[in-house]
Amino acid sequence: MDDKMLKGVYAPEDFADAIEEMRETGPPRGLTTGFREMDYLYTVRKGLWSVVTGLSGSGKSTWLDNVFVNMAELHDWKFLICSPENQPMQRHVASLMEIYVGKKFGRPNADYPGIPAQAYMTEEEHRQAVKFVNDHFRFINPPESEMTVDGIIDIAGEVHTTFPFDGMVLDPYNEIEHKRPSGMNETDYVSVVITKFRRFTRQLDIHFWFVAHPTKPTKLAVKYQSSENLTDKKAVFQRINLFDISGSAHWKSKCDFGLIVHRDINDSAAPSIIEVQKVRFREHGSIGETPMFYDYLCNRFVPFANDLLWNKLR
Repeated sequence: MDDKMLKGVYAPEDFADAIEEMRETGPPRGLTTGFREMDYLYTVRKGLWSVVTGLSGSGKSTWLDNVFVNMAELHDWKFLICSPENQPMQRHVASLMEIYVGKKFGRPNADYPGIPAQAYMTEEEHRQAVKFVNDHFRFINPPESEMTVDGIIDIAGEVHTTFPFDGMVLDPYNEIEHKRPSGMNETDYVSVVITKFRRFTRQLDIHFWFVAHPTKPTKLAVKYQSSENLTDKKAVFQRINLFDISGSAHWKSKCDFGLIVHRDINDSAAPSIIEVQKVRFREHGSIGETPMFYDYLCNRFVPFANDLLWNKLR
């Protein structure tokens, strides 16, 4: 039988034009996240998916919000957010507005005398930020009975018909209602879930982000803030990796991109480290890390000015 008659079988000549085009222009590149310092590590392409993890309080969700606002500004991307932990939704909207404007949400408050009035959004900046977020973001928060893998996929598919989003995030994966069939172990179940979302990602031609919590971190030591006050102690934890994501090693083996947001929870002045541990296609990034500072006032991540200096300081 001629192999052309077999469904799903292809010969290289079937892609002759595409191969020639790739020879001339190179493989398809990803889009910048807006953090130019990260372009050699991580870019975003539709049809692929990323998993992002980090310890509680590391800032992984806020860092992703920064990526989304950047990409909305630079590429006019639209996003669908399913974030059952980030409630109420109006607070999440205010955070996105702060990232967009680069100023604090709200009005000058006597309770915070250290924050000058000019650090807050003006009326015009507030109005523009509301419009920007409304134009580029939608949120879903289905009832608990529908906060399942299939329920989220169904709702997202309906949203896409009226609001054709380019990227979607599920933050966190661990929070949704999982209905694992009897007799199926967690590793196999995670594989099934990933396959469903990967198929959904390709069908809609979007980029999908999972935020997934790691397992309980390993405590390396207890660090005392001062020798004079031994009761003021802070835990020091081992740096996590993608294999520490709760549920299965499939998160690393199946993802197209795997990122970790590290932050020293004992030192608010220390930079956050954005580490890329997995990149499936080399034209989209590479393994490595870059430091960023977090501006608590407006929720913005700011790249470290000089990676060479950072490498000397490490």
